[in-house]
Amino acid sequence: KEEPPHVKDAKDILAKAKAITDPDEFDAFYDGCGPRIEAIKEASANTYDYLVKQMGEISASLRIAA
Repeated sequence: KEEPPHVKDAKDILAKAKAITDPDEFDAFYDGCGPRIEAIKEASANTYDYLVKQMGEISASLRIAA
């Protein structure tokens, strides 16, 4: 079964976010993903909630490491 586009997009955002090692770079990336994240929110509240939670965890781990 093919994944819905919003799930593929969320996975793409998370994969790119996990590769970032600098908190400022992460913030810029997150801000740049705003329209994509809004589209995910409109498509699926569950996917959106998962994405935002994961992004928060990535952000927190970057700030702890910094």
